[in-house]
Amino acid sequence: MKLKSHSKYTYNVPQPNQKGIHIHIPKTAGVCVNNYLKDIAPEMVLSHATADFVRRRLADRFPGVWDKMFKFAFVRNPWDRLVSLWLFHQRHGYRGDFNTFLRGSSIRLVSEYSIDLIFNHPFDQRSFLCGMDKSGQMTNTVLVDFIGKMENFTDDFNYIREKLGLEKKETFIKINSHFKYKYGGEYRGFYNKEQREFVAGLCSWAIEKFGYEF
Repeated sequence: MKLKSHSKYTYNVPQPNQKGIHIHIPKTAGVCVNNYLKDIAPEMVLSHATADFVRRRLADRFPGVWDKMFKFAFVRNPWDRLVSLWLFHQRHGYRGDFNTFLRGSSIRLVSEYSIDLIFNHPFDQRSFLCGMDKSGQMTNTVLVDFIGKMENFTDDFNYIREKLGLEKKETFIKINSHFKYKYGGEYRGFYNKEQREFVAGLCSWAIEKFGYEF
């Protein structure tokens, strides 16, 4: 697939005067987060680069700055998130059915609207949050300071805003929320028993760590 330039997802190196760094896991309300923080952090990470990648990039440009910043991310129920990710790719040209999409999880699925996924594995939220050892293997060491849940978005995002010196808000308008699920508006109807168990194995780290259930 030939990749097209898409400035919205250009990787921006965080600047030393920023108060925080957002590690943007795809389909976790990241566009909303970035929009509400753009006034205080115009160089907030807008791509889908991993925490490990950003940490190494900062070490090259601004040694010591990573440790001084408040790093955060949002996660989402993996079964819900993968339905949303599949619908996103369908909207931008992917023609495989849901089962084919899930079984393609062993490869790095990239489209013109997600060019920065070359930095990570889009199906596995752990790859965005954890470090790598010297041999290049992923560890279980989380590199960010706070992980919010999309399911608890308002409270968790308000905590982040307080850490960044911003006032709380009662509501946040979700941006870039294009998809209305069928099956009563939720994700469970997309799965059969085999697919449900497949995702349970594929995303076992996030499911166990954050207490997610189908």
